[in-house]
Amino acid sequence: MNRNKTIYKLRNKKKTLKQIGASFNLTQERVRQMLIEKDLEKCIKHDTSYLGFCEYCKEEKSFSELIEKLDLAGLMEIVSFYLKGDREKMIVLKRTLIAKLLRNKFKMTYPKIGKILKRDHSTVIKMCKKD
Repeated sequence: MNRNKTIYKLRNKKKTLKQIGASFNLTQERVRQMLIEKDLEKCIKHDTSYLGFCEYCKEEKSFSELIEKLDLAGLMEIVSFYLKGDREKMIVLKRTLIAKLLRNKFKMTYPKIGKILKRDHSTVIKMCKKD
């Protein structure tokens, strides 16, 4: 049995972090970290760890469903909010989804999408090629 599973079982048997650490020659803090890591999963697409669900995958799905229902005029109203130069991961994700939708659903050219999103066409190409 691997060490992490043994540590997890000992913790379930109400052993203290200190007792578990002594068994494996680890500090209490390292035992605590290992217990947390055991519950975390890794989202390969967004390179994040999460407990239960990846917030970016969930947000991507709901935002995609929302913007898919919009016509071009409705989408343009939403676009203005995502034009600012913010590099926050969630805003970048939504801007990417908008670029992909403009390209795939409305068959716009990269330069035209770039003009709408106030980005260079090469940036739009990269956005549309993202997985």
